[in-house]
Amino acid sequence: MNILHILYTALPEVSGYAIRTDNVLNTLKLFNINSYPLVYENIVNDYPTFSYNEITYFQYNTILRKYLLNKISNKYDRLKGLFKNLLLIYETIFQVPQKKILKMIKKNKIDIIHGYSPYYFSKFGVSIKKKIDIPFIYEKRGFWEFTNLVEETYSSKSLIYKWDYLNEQNLMRKADKLITLSNQMRKELVKMGISRKKIEVIYNCVNVDEFKPQEPNKALIKKLNLRKKRIIGYIGNIRKLEGIEYLLKAFAKISNKFKNLIVLLVGRINSDLKIELNKLIHELGIEGKVIFTGIIPYKEIKEYYSIFDILIIPRINVKVCNLVTPQKPLEILAMQKLLIVSDVKGLTEIVKSGISGDIFHSENVEDLAEKISFYLENPEKKKEVERKSREYILEKFTCKNQFKKYIEIYESLI
Repeated sequence: MNILHILYTALPEVSGYAIRTDNVLNTLKLFNINSYPLVYENIVNDYPTFSYNEITYFQYNTILRKYLLNKISNKYDRLKGLFKNLLLIYETIFQVPQKKILKMIKKNKIDIIHGYSPYYFSKFGVSIKKKIDIPFIYEKRGFWEFTNLVEETYSSKSLIYKWDYLNEQNLMRKADKLITLSNQMRKELVKMGISRKKIEVIYNCVNVDEFKPQEPNKALIKKLNLRKKRIIGYIGNIRKLEGIEYLLKAFAKISNKFKNLIVLLVGRINSDLKIELNKLIHELGIEGKVIFTGIIPYKEIKEYYSIFDILIIPRINVKVCNLVTPQKPLEILAMQKLLIVSDVKGLTEIVKSGISGDIFHSENVEDLAEKISFYLENPEKKKEVERKSREYILEKFTCKNQFKKYIEIYESLI
C-alpha cells in the first residue's frame, strides 16, 4: 500500500507535530506501508529530498521559495508570513502544488492521500481527490486558529480568523475520513458540524525503546553548571499558552525553602515573550535561578529530560489547551520522570493523578507550589509515581499499539 502524506513541517524542525510525524512514518514501516511524505515548509537546503531518522522526505519547493523566501531571516517573521501567504495565493491560482502532487501520485502509484493540518497545503489533496477519485484522509492535529487567538496573532473578529476557521471546516467536510488526537478534539469537531462516524481518535505515542529511564547526563549537568542542583522546569516551545509565568511564580514561593533548586526552561521562545518573562523574574527576585537554553536538537532531548527532578506543563485555561493533547508528556512519562500538569482537559485526558504524574489547578500558583514541594520532600512517593508512569505508557501509548489504527483506516478506504 502506497500512502502520500501531505505535511506542513517535519524533523529536524522541532515540534510536537514533527515528532508525531516521525513516529507515524517509522511505525507504518513495521506494517509494510510505503510512505511518501511531502513537506510544505523548507526544512533543509537539500532539494528536492532530505533524510532524517531513516525517513526520506520530499520537499515541496519552487524557485521562488528556494531563492527568495528562504533568504528572509526568521527575525522578520511577520514579513516572512506575509510573503508566504502571497506565494500561496500565486501558487493556488496557477495550480503549482496540484501539479507536483499529481506527478508524485502517478509516479509512485499512490493509493491514498493523507493530509495533515493546517489546511494550507492539505487542501490541494482534496482538489486532486475530485479529479482522480482517490481517497483523502485529513488529520486534524491542532486548532491553529484558536492558538493564534491566544498568541494574539489575530482577533476573533478578524477576517483572517474567520477565513482559517471556515477553510478548516470545509476541508474536514470533504475528507473521506478524519483523524484527531483526543476525545476532546473529536467533540469539538462534532460541534463544527462534522459527522462523528467519520472521526477516529489516534492518540500521540512514544517510542518506548528510545525513551526509557536513564541516569542523569553528567556531561550536560557540567556544561550547564548545575552540579548539586535540583532541577525543575519545562521542555518544549515556550509560548503564552504554556503558562510559564505560573511556574516562575510557584518557584518564587518555594525557592528560599529549597536553596539548591533552579528552574530550567528548554526550547524555542520569541524575543518579546522572553523580555516579559525576564522582567517577571526580576520582579520575583529569582534572577540567577532561572536558565533559558533556547532551541536544542531533538536528538539531544533525552539527555535534557534525564537531568530533571520534576517536569511541569503549566498550560493556561483557554480553549485550545482544553482540546489539544501535546506530545511531550508521553516522552516524560516513558522516561520515568515526575510530571506535574495543569488541569486543562487536553492534559488530563492522558495524565492521571498518582498514576501518570500529578495535576494542579490551572493558573493556581499556590497549588502548583504545594505540589512541587510535596514531591521534593517525599522522594519515595515520587519514585512510586514515576514507576507507575512508565507502566502506564507501556500499557496505553506505545507507537505500535496506537498507530496500528492507521492500517485499519487505510484498509477501509481501499
